[in-house]
Amino acid sequence: MPAEKLAQIVGGWSTFAASLIGGCALVGAAGQISAARVISAKETYRGYLDKALEYPAFANPSIAAEPLSEEEFERYEWFVSYLLNSCDEILISMPRDEGWSAACADQISYHRDYLTSDGFEEMREHYSPRLQSLLPPSAAGAGTNGMPQ
Repeated sequence: MPAEKLAQIVGGWSTFAASLIGGCALVGAAGQISAARVISAKETYRGYLDKALEYPAFANPSIAAEPLSEEEFERYEWFVSYLLNSCDEILISMPRDEGWSAACADQISYHRDYLTSDGFEEMREHYSPRLQSLLPPSAAGAGTNGMPQ
């Protein structure tokens, strides 16, 4: 076999091998990115759950023993903001995962009174369209402040 022909064969196989290795590396990198997104979503949700354990009456206003004072209501608003920002971050990192959407929608549902209040209306725009789609419809102009009773 002439040297020129052998060089072409070896060159062709080298190109194939390099392409195969590059493809495997790309698949591996994609898997690492996916795993990192899952870990990020779980860490974000765990942070929210820690806050929910620390402030159960904020996590589920229906279990509050008495109406919130103005100061407690301010803290409640910050708690809901923490929830919404956590969900926004999760939905951005896991955009096609319906399980995460359902988990966020479930947690958001506890805050319907506040999220449909005039007090929250101006805050809606701070969140992604994806998260806004999980929020209950606005009741703007209804004259409610959203304070849990």
